[in-house]
Amino acid sequence: MALLCGLDDEADEIAEKMNTIAANFNKTFWNGEVYRSPEYDGETDDRCHALAVVAGLAEPSQYEAIRKVLKTEFHASPYMEKYVFEALYMMRFEDDAIQRMKERYEEMVAHPYTTLWEDWRIGGSGGGTINHAWSGGPLTMLSQYAAGVAPEKIGYEIYHVLPQMGPLKSIKTTVPSVKGDIRIELQRTDTSFGLKLVSPARTTAIVGIPKNAAGEIVKISVNGEDLWRNGQMTGSCKGVEYAGEDEHYHKFNVETGTWTFRATD
Repeated sequence: MALLCGLDDEADEIAEKMNTIAANFNKTFWNGEVYRSPEYDGETDDRCHALAVVAGLAEPSQYEAIRKVLKTEFHASPYMEKYVFEALYMMRFEDDAIQRMKERYEEMVAHPYTTLWEDWRIGGSGGGTINHAWSGGPLTMLSQYAAGVAPEKIGYEIYHVLPQMGPLKSIKTTVPSVKGDIRIELQRTDTSFGLKLVSPARTTAIVGIPKNAAGEIVKISVNGEDLWRNGQMTGSCKGVEYAGEDEHYHKFNVETGTWTFRATD
């Protein structure tokens, strides 16, 4: 915010503090298995582990140990639970994220009330209301990570669709943006993966086909046209270009329009 407001001196001061924290956080609080303050002798806490991941302080070499904490410790309130889910998605443990959502929100979902509560139980230790916005973290995480829709540039001029479906077989959602509604349908089987995108005007979407979505992907088609096979472009489709691959996805840049991707093994 300091940079956006043109407060360069303040921004420099904040950056210096951030760099100092980053350089010393793990040295001070990571004991080789979990995060703990040196003088702390209470229960290991899920919240601090999640925030360390979300803040970018935890290293990938720590992820499996942090995963164990987030599978066994449940101290987060509904408000803080959002950051636990986000940490699991960021570490690529999407199956764990879905499982934890089901366990944590089971009572609310099964209850006759159609709202989400401020505390895990009505009248629980935290008290609070039975209709509370901060308990909706799973909804934002399912949109941003499970469906995979998030902006790359201000105003959704460029955005990505990088699904992390985990155990889910089907997702259908609409993501409102300042450019218009982004409509997504995802279908997955053991041998195929389908993605339908309706992308609004004045946008470019980066569409990622998950490499683990349907066994070992051999062929990808777009709007019925074979476009990619065994690591090579085999065709063309107006408005679509292959954008390469990373560890998790084969990526395509697509213009405004309706696009149907199908990947098969």
